[in-house]
Amino acid sequence: THQHPDHVGMAGWLTERFGCPLWMTRLEYLHSLATVAETGQEVPREGLDFYRRAGWDDGALDGYRQRFGRAGRMISRLPRSYRRLNDGETLRIGAHTWQVLTGQGHTPEHACLYSHELAVLIAGDQILPRISPNVSVHPMEPEANPFAGWQASLSRFRRLVPDDVLVLPAHNDPFEGLHARLDRFEQSLWRDRARLRNALGEPRRAIDLFGVLFAAPVAANDALQYALATGETVAYLNYLQVLGDIDVRIDDAGVAWYRAVAAIEVPPATSMPTEAALPT
Repeated sequence: THQHPDHVGMAGWLTERFGCPLWMTRLEYLHSLATVAETGQEVPREGLDFYRRAGWDDGALDGYRQRFGRAGRMISRLPRSYRRLNDGETLRIGAHTWQVLTGQGHTPEHACLYSHELAVLIAGDQILPRISPNVSVHPMEPEANPFAGWQASLSRFRRLVPDDVLVLPAHNDPFEGLHARLDRFEQSLWRDRARLRNALGEPRRAIDLFGVLFAAPVAANDALQYALATGETVAYLNYLQVLGDIDVRIDDAGVAWYRAVAAIEVPPATSMPTEAALPT
């Protein structure tokens, strides 16, 4: 379905073991190769600049240096050719037909499979039953706006997939009630947007906003969780900048300080807390 090591990690081994081709979307395949290529490389200056801009101190940056390249070591060697999955195409698997539906946000071109005959959606990490998928900005594209793609994907899945399907997520249990789940994601996005704007009456850094977005404390000595929380917070902040909710000032040390243009009232809909969690 997508590039994260807990999903693509054994793909290379499987293709070699069984002599089968690898089928992926183009962006997920290329991002997987890029992740593997980081193994054994020096920490890029752009990565250090990205996390310093978010407010990381020297200790947190040392944790990033120590973890850099680990994700690539969790991915078996990928074949140098693949069969591209295209959005909207149909596949015949056994006796049934499946349509490829791609989504954005969690990753750039996440593949889901929908069978009208079976009334089943294989959702991967695009739609999870208990938490919202991590939607993050990464050092490779620091000005990315993945929440815009995430929001567009929610609307698209609502339009293309009926509510009465059985959803098979990559984590947790199968569930029904797809459209209610999509509604919950929309409500959460709206509430988090409002909370961030209301928290930015005074200039604050990305790391100062973890308590606004995440129910559990995020410790700087947990390098992975700290990076995930930072990436998702920056994704929200980039989204709010595009919407005109906030502006940003970069100080002489290269740290970004965000401030709301105006506060808004938080709507009454119940929010689903987002979590800093392993990339799923």
